[in-house]
Amino acid sequence: MQKSPLQIARQAYKPKMPVALQGGVRLVEGEKTQSVADQEEIKKLFPNTYGLPLITMEPVAESKEESQKSQEEPNYMVFWVVLPVLLTENTRN
Repeated sequence: MQKSPLQIARQAYKPKMPVALQGGVRLVEGEKTQSVADQEEIKKLFPNTYGLPLITMEPVAESKEESQKSQEEPNYMVFWVVLPVLLTENTRN
């Protein structure tokens, strides 16, 4: 079977890892969220998530050896650790 140029291009594609995920990351809790208007109404509609803090992922400083290793082998495990928590914590919203 002959491959089309599109199939060849798709096979050659290497996804780019976001900088925040190249190596160790830490979760940083930010300010609590709130709406601009109708705060009480929105709080009633989303009682489990309204007012929760924003969570951001920030890179952790690493040694040169760890940094080089993480660039060679991207750490995809962070998704398997963070994703289940995100999915199970807010099941009702």
